[in-house]
This record gives sequence, structure tokens and C-alpha cells, in this order.
Amino acid sequence: MCIRDRYMGNNKLVKIYMGQTYKSTLQVYLMVFAAALGSFNFGYFMSVLNTSWDYIAFINGWQDDTKKAFASGVIPLGAALGAILSSRLTNSFGRRGAFLITDLLTIISVVPTLIRDYYLVFVGGRFLNGLTIGFNSALVPLYISEIAPGEIRGTVGTFHQLLICTALMVTSIFGFNLPKPIDEKGQVFDNLDSQWWRFMLFFPIITSALRIILFLIRYRLETPIYLVRNGEFQQARQALADVYNEENVDSELNRIKDGVSQESQDTGSYSDLLIPRNRRPLVIAGVLMIIQQLSGINGVIFYSNDIFKGTPQSPEPAGTATLFTFITNVINLLMCFVTGGVIDKAGRRILLFVGGILMAIFLTMLTVLNFLQMTRISKYCILAYVLAFAVSWGPIPWVMMGELLSEKGGSVATLINWLSCLAVVQSLPYIAGSALTINGAFIIYLICCILGLFYLQAFVPETKGKSKEEIAEMFVSENEQKLI
Repeated sequence: MCIRDRYMGNNKLVKIYMGQTYKSTLQVYLMVFAAALGSFNFGYFMSVLNTSWDYIAFINGWQDDTKKAFASGVIPLGAALGAILSSRLTNSFGRRGAFLITDLLTIISVVPTLIRDYYLVFVGGRFLNGLTIGFNSALVPLYISEIAPGEIRGTVGTFHQLLICTALMVTSIFGFNLPKPIDEKGQVFDNLDSQWWRFMLFFPIITSALRIILFLIRYRLETPIYLVRNGEFQQARQALADVYNEENVDSELNRIKDGVSQESQDTGSYSDLLIPRNRRPLVIAGVLMIIQQLSGINGVIFYSNDIFKGTPQSPEPAGTATLFTFITNVINLLMCFVTGGVIDKAGRRILLFVGGILMAIFLTMLTVLNFLQMTRISKYCILAYVLAFAVSWGPIPWVMMGELLSEKGGSVATLINWLSCLAVVQSLPYIAGSALTINGAFIIYLICCILGLFYLQAFVPETKGKSKEEIAEMFVSENEQKLI
């Protein structure tokens, strides 16, 4: 195996082993998959009402449109709270402990949503669903970035989005088994006794229980970075030995020690995020999250069934909405595999740039077609837009958040993401119902895509193939470097 020397910013000599430094790609994939079961719950809670709401609303008498908007809107509200609390959770209980607590809370949060006729109880459960989403959306990318070897961190980083998209598709498949509507609007049903909606809402209990079992029985060690921070060097070495080849374990441990030593000087509190070397990556990650959401993807996910139903002047045939929502979710899932296969070869910036350009093109086409009232063609532009998003702005901001930030920074960036999501989800029904119509919302999303491309070109660095410590060095100014 080839070995070369590299001097880090603190002038310490580090041995860098070229070639594959870890034992088994499959082993890393399985570790990441176990953590990303939380990402599945994230996507599931986000999308389950999209296919089940019409039936749930009918049997409960909740067919006021504001009730759906509120039941959907409390998800990002709870997620925003969960995001900001995630740092305290993971610092107090560790990554593994935080996962176990999150899964127990997930199981508890599902129970109120299974109770019929009590809307506020249902909404309370949805808020708790959102709280667990906030935890998982911050914890999963952090865990992946801390346990994955640098050579494949980008690839396994896409597992977060991959499991989200898998959940979107699963909710679509489950939706096909709900009773079918008997009216053109899809809001009246002849079967009031089906319990399938309860199974759909219950399903995250199964995935949460599975992750609890995996982390209690199979993955019993914390991440090496967390262990080093807490002075548990022997356990950290054991955790590294589970993943890395024996000849690479000590060099990885020393690299982590150096990184943690430097990090401990300026990330002790949230105020330390304002130090230039911490502020710049936080701003970059935060802006990427804002662009991800303001490009409008969650407006499409939350309301895809409504969008694909067409307009009162040009309604789509019955079943079209469910079918196209399913196709949308299949595209999301397949493109995650594409991104995972190329992100560590092509790099983050080029995928974001190409994806952003394609999103802007398809949103422009969508706007023009809607203006010309060619709505039956415009739905194909939505599919193309989702495809471009899924290969770029869907997974990559989460990957880069884990690479750029510590847990405190990650919790802030995740909070920004969910507040942006809340703005999109809550504003879309009002924009669509106003004089601007749904077309006005798509124009807003188009403008945000274009602004995102300019920001990407000017300020976002490439992180492909770099360790977290090397990425941190990119943001150290020359004056700070002299003091290290």
C-alpha cells in the first residue's frame, strides 16, 4: 500500500494511506443503513397524509382545507424545534443514545394519530412526528459523516436522501390499498370501515423498533469522533478497527485527535459559531438549505396529489393524481442511486450546478405551459423538475452539512432548513388560491433556483475527497493559520 506524508494546518505530520483504507464497503453500507432508518421515518411522516388524507378527512369529517394545511404545517414546526434540540440531545446521550431516544419518541408520537374523531389529538401526534423528524434530520447526516471513510462519504451520505425517497414511494404504494373515492373530486368514499389508514400511520413503529434492535444488539459503539471528544481513546480505536484496515487505524485516530483538539478551542457554545472559521461554513450550509427548500420541492411533495388533479377548468381523470404522485416518488428514489454512484467522482459543486440549471429550465417551461393553460402537459415538467432536484439539491446539501459543520452548526442549519420548509408548505395553498395562482408559486421557486446558482458559483467550495479536518482547514484565514 502506498503511503505519503501530509502537513496539516497545525504543522503536524500526518501519514496518509493511499488506496482503500477501510475493510468492507458492505459493512459501512449496513452501518449507514441502520442509522438512515430514521431518514425513512422522516420521509414517511412528511408524505403519508399526501395519499391518505382524503380518506382520513372523510371518515372524521375534517374536509375543511385548512385542517389539512394545519396537519401538514405542524410537521416542519415540530421539526424546527427538534433540529435546535438535537445538539443538546446528541451531546448529552451520544449519537447512539440520541437514536434510541428518538425512536422511542417516534413510537409514542404515532399513537395519537391512530385515534379517530379527535382532530387536536391527531395534530398533537403530528407535531411529535415532526419533532422526531427534526432529531433525525440533524442526527443521521452527522452520524454518517463521523463513521464513513472519506473515500465513500459522499456516496453513503446520499443514503439519508435515499431512505427519505424510499419512504415517499412506500406511502404511495400503501395509498393504492385505501378505499377508492366514488366522486370526481376524490373526496367521497363508500367504505367507512377500512382500517388500512391506521396501518399506514402505524408503520413507522416497525422501522423505529428495528433501529432500536440494531443499535442495542449490533452497533453498540459510539462514533470515533464522539469517543475522542470524551477522552475514551481505547473505545475510539476499537470503533475505528471495526471499519478500517489495521494499518490505518492509528493514523485515523491521530487525525481525529488533532481535529478534535482544534475544534474544542472554538465550538464550545453557539456563540462560537460566529468565529470566522465557523461562521463561513455555517452560512454556506444554511444558504444551501434555504435554496433547497425555496426551490419548492416540499410544496410539490406535500400537495402533489392536489397539483396532479388539475384545475377545475381542466380536471384530470380519476386516479391520475395518485399515479403521478407514485411516479414522482419512483423518480426521486432512482435518482438517489444515480447521485450515490457519481458524487464522489464528479464532486458536489458540479452536480449542484447542473441540477440547478435543469430545475430552472423545467420550472420556466412549467410556468409557460401553465400560462398557456396546457396543464395536461405541464405535469411532465413537474416530473422532470423532481428528477433534476433528486440528483442534486435533494441529497447534496445534507451531505455537505455533515461535512462542513459540527453538531451545533448542524442543528442550526437543520433549523434553517425546517423554517424554510415551513414557509413553503404554509404559503403554497395561499399563493395558489390567490390571484397569483399555482403558477405564481412556480415563478417564485424559479427565481430562487437562479439566485442559488449565483451563490453556488461565488461561495460554495468543493469538498470531494477531503476529510472533515481538511475541510475545516479551508476556512482558516491566513492570520488564524499563523496562530495555530
